[in-house]
Amino acid sequence: MSFDYKLKDTNYIQIQGWMISRLDLKGNELLVYALIHGFCQDGKNVYNMSFDYIMKWLNSSRSATASSISSLLEKGLIERRESYSRGNVKKYEYWTKVSREGFPAEKEDNDVSDQYEFRTGEKSTSTNSEPVTSTNSELVTSTNSELNNTLNNNLNINSSSETEFKSDKEKKSAGQKEEEPFSNFIKKKFGSAHVFTKDFKKKLENHMQNNQIPHAETADYLNFVYELCKKKNPANMSAYFFTTSLNDVTAANYIHQKINGAPEKKKDFRCPVCGCMHSAFKECPNCGLGKDDRNNAELISIRQKELKLLPEQRRKLDEEMVALTMEFMSLPPNRWAEKKQRKKQIYAKYGLLDLNSELNAGG
Repeated sequence: MSFDYKLKDTNYIQIQGWMISRLDLKGNELLVYALIHGFCQDGKNVYNMSFDYIMKWLNSSRSATASSISSLLEKGLIERRESYSRGNVKKYEYWTKVSREGFPAEKEDNDVSDQYEFRTGEKSTSTNSEPVTSTNSELVTSTNSELNNTLNNNLNINSSSETEFKSDKEKKSAGQKEEEPFSNFIKKKFGSAHVFTKDFKKKLENHMQNNQIPHAETADYLNFVYELCKKKNPANMSAYFFTTSLNDVTAANYIHQKINGAPEKKKDFRCPVCGCMHSAFKECPNCGLGKDDRNNAELISIRQKELKLLPEQRRKLDEEMVALTMEFMSLPPNRWAEKKQRKKQIYAKYGLLDLNSELNAGG
């Protein structure tokens, strides 16, 4: 018996920075990982919702969803076990490896968030050295309230305005000309030079010096950072600007742009399978062709023929592909090589691939 889990407008997924910076996840695999981690991040619970629930989050086909889960298992990022529901129906429970074993501690000098205070006088609760973004998605767990408290604290981190910095008359008179590029920019973009603690300027200077960015380019660098932050549209612009400006990756991107010029604007791409126009940096939302498969002539040919199948044939093909993926996920790695040949046999069964011509070409 299957249940139709409907996504609510209030459902959301918490995507944390380390999932991208440390695990190098992206696309569907990132969403699947974040979804599963939301259920098990307390180290005790597991993800035990249905396969269809994951598929709804990805807004993708069954085969693409199964492929994402299989890839995460193969990489050792998630684990699973069999369980049986009422009626002795077998299903799988998933959890992330990080939720059980954790990460080794990061180097202290990479942790930017512990090195500054905002005007509230309290340290940020964020523990990531890189800017953290979160997307509306799903995490119905016992720790959800704790996550929300952390997020709310981040959103309100710059709300206090009850104290002001004391000005040093001697420094102001002696270094007024030096202050202008920094303080004028902050006043212009944030309305006041006192949005950040007064040691921010010193940290920024050290950061630029360590990354070999000339002091004369202070205004250019700050503007570069501000434009990056504006594209993200964060809830707390000043907090996001602070962490982004002191990030080594940001500095490297600034230097790269200085040398090579601004990157070209993103262009739409026409899918070679279905003709759908979409972002060149994403998989096709219509047929699911990944951006890494655009030069795979055999796969493109198979997908084109697949689109011409009758709806009932396509449904059965999807079911067989999902069953194949689930079967090989329970087998040891030395058996996974067989999956490719079995997949070709299924394609041949539906007339999507000619195995005889392939054998002749190989002979």
